[in-house]
Amino acid sequence: MSSLSVWALTGLLLPWGSGALLVWPWARRHASPWLMAAGYGFFVGYFLLVLGLLLLDQLGVTYTRGSVLAVMGGWVILGAVALGVDRRFVSRFAPGVGAVAPHMSRVERALLALFLGLILLRLVGLWIEVSHLPLLPWDAWQTWSQKARVWFETGSRVPTDLTVLNWFGGEGYAVPSGHYPPFIPLLQTSQASLMGQWDAALINLPWWGAFVALLMGFMAQARAAGASWPLAVGGAWLLSSVPMLATHVALAGYADVWVTAVFGLLGIALLLAVTGADRGQWVWVVLLLPIMLSIKLRPTPILVVSLLPIVLYGGLSLWQGRRRVLAGGALGLSLVLVGVVLGFYLQGHWLTKAGGLSIPGVGVPFQELLPTLDLLHIMLLVQDGWGVWWWLLLLMLPLAWVGRGGGAPARLAAVVVLVFLLVVLGSYSGSYMFRNIQNMTVTNRGLLYILPMASFMVILVVRSFMTFVSARACAPLCSSVSTPPLHGETAGHANPT
Repeated sequence: MSSLSVWALTGLLLPWGSGALLVWPWARRHASPWLMAAGYGFFVGYFLLVLGLLLLDQLGVTYTRGSVLAVMGGWVILGAVALGVDRRFVSRFAPGVGAVAPHMSRVERALLALFLGLILLRLVGLWIEVSHLPLLPWDAWQTWSQKARVWFETGSRVPTDLTVLNWFGGEGYAVPSGHYPPFIPLLQTSQASLMGQWDAALINLPWWGAFVALLMGFMAQARAAGASWPLAVGGAWLLSSVPMLATHVALAGYADVWVTAVFGLLGIALLLAVTGADRGQWVWVVLLLPIMLSIKLRPTPILVVSLLPIVLYGGLSLWQGRRRVLAGGALGLSLVLVGVVLGFYLQGHWLTKAGGLSIPGVGVPFQELLPTLDLLHIMLLVQDGWGVWWWLLLLMLPLAWVGRGGGAPARLAAVVVLVFLLVVLGSYSGSYMFRNIQNMTVTNRGLLYILPMASFMVILVVRSFMTFVSARACAPLCSSVSTPPLHGETAGHANPT
C-alpha cells in the first residue's frame, strides 16, 4: 500500500473513529450499540472536523497535513477521554442495554448470511469505483470540488465566487456557488491536505464511508424498532440495492449522498423518539439537526417541512389510540399546501404569462404538465435508475394503513413520505423549475432524500405482517405468549404470537 493510500485511509478513519467514541456514551444504551455508534458517529465526527477546519481558518492557520491531522487527533483524544469517563463513572449508574444475543433458526441464519454477503459485495464494488474514478461533471466537478481545490492549493478558504475573467483575463463565465455551505468542499480539502496532493478519486473516500454509516445506522434503528436481525440487515440490503443511491456513491462528489444519509437517520430517530418510549433517540435528533442544516441549502426547507408531521404528532401525544394516528396524519397532510407555497418561494419564481400569475394546470403550464407527468412515470417506474423501488413503495404505502400495518410509526412514516413527495413534485411541477423534472434532476437527486425513511417504513410494515402471520399460524398453541409491542403501541395491544 502506497503512502498516499495510507494517508487517504487515515483521513477516512480518524473522523469516523472520533465521532464513534464521542457518541458511545449514548449509543451503548441501545440494543445494537456498535452499529449505532459507527453509523451516527461517522457524521458527528465529520461535522466536528469541518468545525475544526473553520476554526483554523479563523485563526489564520494554513491547511496542511500537520494542521488537519492535529484537528483530527484532537477530536480522537477528546473521544477517548469521553469514553474513559463514561466507563469509569457514568456506566456504573446508567448501565447500557448491550447487544442482545440473537436466537435464530437455520432459515433466519441463512437469510442473514445472504443479505450480509450481498451488502458486502455492493460495498466492495463501490470501494473500487470510488477509489479509482475521478470527479465527473457537472456539479461534483464544477460546483463543489472547485472550492476544495482552491482551498487546498492556497491553504485557506479564499473566496471562490470568481469569474474566469477574474482569474485568467478575457471572456468567461461565473460559477455562482461561492455562497454554498463549506461542508462538502472541506471534506475534500482535508483529504487532499492529509495526502499532500490533489487526487481526484481518493478525496472522495468519505462518500463511501457515508454510505456504510447510513447502512449501519439504519440497521441499528431497525433493531431498536423491534426488527429481527435478518429483517434489519435485509432492509439495509434493500436500501443499498437501489441503483440511484449506489450511483451517487460511485460517482462521488455530489452533496446528495450526505443529505440523504443525515436526513434519513435524523428522521428515523425523530420518528422513534416521538412514537416510542425511547428518549435516547432525542440525542441523535439534536446531534444530526445542525449537520443537516449545514450541508446543502436548497433542499433544507423541504426536508424540514417533511418532518413537521412527526413534530405535530408528538404534540398530540396526550391523545390515545387510533384517533392520535389519524389526527397526526391529517395535520401532516394539511402541511402540503404550506410546503408547496414554500417550495414555490424557494425555487424563486412562479410560472408567469404576460406578466401575470399562471396557476399550474392552466394555459402554458398545462401544456407542459402532462409531458412532465409522463416523464416521471418513465423515469421512476419504467427505466432502471431506481430498479423496482417505486413499485415496492406504491405497494407498501397503502399497506401501512391496513389493519395494524406496522403501528403508528409506519403510518407516520408513510405520512412523511407522502408529504415529501407532494411538496417536491408540487413545488417543481408548479414553478419554472419544472424543467428540472424534464432534465431528470429531480428524479436523479431530489427524490433520493426520502429513501431511508421510506425503506424504514417498509421494514415496519413487513415486521407487522410477519408478526400477524406468526400469530395466526401458532394461535392454537401459543395464545398466551405475546411479542414485544411496536413503538407507538401499548403492551396491552401487542400482537399475540
